[in-house]
Amino acid sequence: LRSASKYFDNISVDFILGLPDISPTAWIETIQTAVTWPIQHMSVYFLTIHDKTPLAFAIQKKQTTLMNDETMVALYEETVQLLEPLGFEQYEISNYAKAGYPSTHNAAYWDRKPYKGFGIGASSFDGKIRSTITNNLKNYLNTAGQELSAIETLTQKQELLELLMLGLRQKKGLDLHRVLYFLNTDQAEVFRHTVQLLATRGLLEQENNTIRLSLKGFALENEVIVRLLSYDDTI
Repeated sequence: LRSASKYFDNISVDFILGLPDISPTAWIETIQTAVTWPIQHMSVYFLTIHDKTPLAFAIQKKQTTLMNDETMVALYEETVQLLEPLGFEQYEISNYAKAGYPSTHNAAYWDRKPYKGFGIGASSFDGKIRSTITNNLKNYLNTAGQELSAIETLTQKQELLELLMLGLRQKKGLDLHRVLYFLNTDQAEVFRHTVQLLATRGLLEQENNTIRLSLKGFALENEVIVRLLSYDDTI
């Protein structure tokens, strides 16, 4: 990092919260050390356990144990509260940046803006349809990169799910009108009621027509999204 800082003025580091055998004290000490490095951006992700991996097998065999959910949420909140006074402001559920250094590249994905991908295995999105270029090198060369391995047209429900998942990931929140566009009158009424209920539980905040997750809501985003989509399974 010291060497890189001589040549780059925008350096980011990633951490995973919840790794086995890492105590809360060790985690906080690591974050306190990281803010002294010559970095401008930091990402903190919750550990995800994937099936059929060495870690998954070790957990099944009780060879290792993971931090419980309550401790992880508390540690996540402590991390945010530690970073912001030290100049790393949270702007997305997993991302923190010094002033002027939020990721503009990732923001395009979070805002569901259209993008075009070039090269083997690259993906493109026009707001409604996702396509992926083949990752088979021979086919890629033979078709000059025109062969697609997958094309997906999003359903209305998938669009709404993405809007909620990606919009609420960001600290700036989401325009409520963008959500209500997908709902009929009855669904919209239930959705508004759910928003109010989640707000009373300290998981959501609403300011005029903007809804955003609270700090506690960030740590429980999946549960919040499921609750917001529980109004109707027919859309």
